[in-house]
Amino acid sequence: MNINNNLRHLLENETKIHLAEIRFLYQKLDRQLGLNGARVPITFGFDTDRLGAYSPKASPDGEGFHFSLLFIGYCVAKPLSKDDRMDLYKHEYAHYMQYNMDIPDKYNWQPGIHGSVKLADDDYLEHAYLLAGHQEYTISYHDKEYALNKVRLAKRDTKGIKPRI
Repeated sequence: MNINNNLRHLLENETKIHLAEIRFLYQKLDRQLGLNGARVPITFGFDTDRLGAYSPKASPDGEGFHFSLLFIGYCVAKPLSKDDRMDLYKHEYAHYMQYNMDIPDKYNWQPGIHGSVKLADDDYLEHAYLLAGHQEYTISYHDKEYALNKVRLAKRDTKGIKPRI
């Protein structure tokens, strides 16, 4: 991908901010978990096909975290929100954890059906909505307007809540 030189320069200038943000988060996680993720090298690039990656010690390039400035940069057209950036950094730290600590089997992926909705035999799903963060979505339900972002969320593996309109 061809990147405008001005954009490239602006993104490269942001690396110190991103590095500090990531190191601060990883130091906090290291204290909680007794690991050393904050000491692992962090590099930045202009990848268009991946947001971030963790490479273990056994990889040809050696151990390290890598993040694409085209996704985490502040001056790109559609930058990730801070919450999404933090989720990305935590996601890559979780990959680091896989290689650097014993994770009990109960926390590893278990076969079977996973999700947050339990439907009985006579239940059915009429509509599903994929919501982006911090936007208001309104639907029409029984001829009344209903704001989806005001729905009270149910706990995991529960039936859910029928709206009162």
